[in-house]
Amino acid sequence: MNWQEVCEHSDLQNLPFKIELNERGQIIMSPAKAYHYIRAKYHISCVH
Repeated sequence: MNWQEVCEHSDLQNLPFKIELNERGQIIMSPAKAYHYIRAKYHISCVH
């Protein structure tokens, strides 16, 4: 899997997880910290 596929995959959108790809293209998810979520939400609202 690559980042374009991750971004287009409907099941992977709006998850409360940090999503990364490893060197083999496997998805690795870990819980996002509260401050990361708030910061990301702020950045997204600034873009829209």
